Amino acid sequence: MGDKRNDYLDNITFKPVDAGILLRSPKELLDKLLVDYALASIATYAFCSKHEVIKDLLVTMDDLFDISKVIQGKDKELIINIYNKKVSKDNLEEITYRFESANVIMWILGLSDELYFDKKCSVKKINEVLLKSENYHDILNKCKPREVSEILDYYNKIAKYIYSDSELEFISAKVISIQDNTFKYAILYNFSKSGIKVDYKKDSLHFEFILPEHILFNKVGDFTHELFALAGVNNDIRIIFSELTNIDVQDDLKKYDTLGFDILNVDYIRSVNIDKRMLKVKVSKAGLMLNVYYLNINDHIIKFTSKDTQVNVDSDIIFSIKVL
Repeated sequence: MGDKRNDYLDNITFKPVDAGILLRSPKELLDKLLVDYALASIATYAFCSKHEVIKDLLVTMDDLFDISKVIQGKDKELIINIYNKKVSKDNLEEITYRFESANVIMWILGLSDELYFDKKCSVKKINEVLLKSENYHDILNKCKPREVSEILDYYNKIAKYIYSDSELEFISAKVISIQDNTFKYAILYNFSKSGIKVDYKKDSLHFEFILPEHILFNKVGDFTHELFALAGVNNDIRIIFSELTNIDVQDDLKKYDTLGFDILNVDYIRSVNIDKRMLKVKVSKAGLMLNVYYLNINDHIIKFTSKDTQVNVDSDIIFSIKVL
């Protein structure tokens, strides 16, 4: 990753909660590929003030792929507006990024060998694949969709940036955002509704939990003993996972007393996924309320600290933790 503060991401794998994931049909994916390619090509010519080429391009694509039957609704209306010079330069530039979406689908369909997220795609390579095909059925027959497992392996790479607050150059951030949306279209899985499962593995410490919506991995502290931190998109929720080393739970609790915290409540809870009872302590100081959990995971004492909020994000995570 390069940034030492993000080294913890190397220990994390992101995956959908539901293992039974399906891929859209090759025809559905090919149709989207062709629409994205057509719109991006047309927007490129319009951006360069070459509107006279648009009609010829559409004729070529219609001869090859019956594109007029594929492009429908708002996309068809958009093409008309581009041709009639009713779309701004800024919007045209935005539409050209649909080459990135087309590139992802080409890779998913097995029409290209490589996929990157740190630079723009090669439009020349997309042209070579599409415009050298004989017709729609020829290219459809060439489609050999990748296994869902391979697609998810790649998605995990970009998820490490999507679900963290890593700083990226504009191009990389833009490409990753488009790839994210395209993968979410291609895979019949509602990520925002069903969630993302986080698998954390470092040496013998191995567990997973479900990352609630709108929670990001957050760079905080020096990570000497912290495994990772989480935060809301507005930094309104701060949750820290850390490991107790050379110290027991009672000694750790004494630290709060030394720092002037009042211990308000001590309780033991049990998660359906963790056999051993977990200690939960609520502490307070000058209006700051913290929930502190102590978990035994494969003989590692893990401390989970969160600000007390109206949203039960900490409970959601704790009760979804599964030791692996």
